[in-house]
Amino acid sequence: MLYGACRAIAKAMGYRRIITYTQASESGASLRAAGFVKVADLAPRKDWAASSGPANKGKRKEGYAGNVARSLWEIVFGASTG
Repeated sequence: MLYGACRAIAKAMGYRRIITYTQASESGASLRAAGFVKVADLAPRKDWAASSGPANKGKRKEGYAGNVARSLWEIVFGASTG
């Protein structure tokens, strides 16, 4: 329901596209139900840091999930989509 509500609000506000990610182990069923389409399967980001700035080089944020494969999902609003 939350994805559906976000979709409706974004469309009403004039957004043209919404993107989100899931971990590769997740099915994405709720995203498909809300109209999202899987765009790509992405490899893990092995060297991803919390920030690209020099002060944070190599530091990891709490909950870091950079070593996990993931999938990119999107909704594109237009004449042929909802």
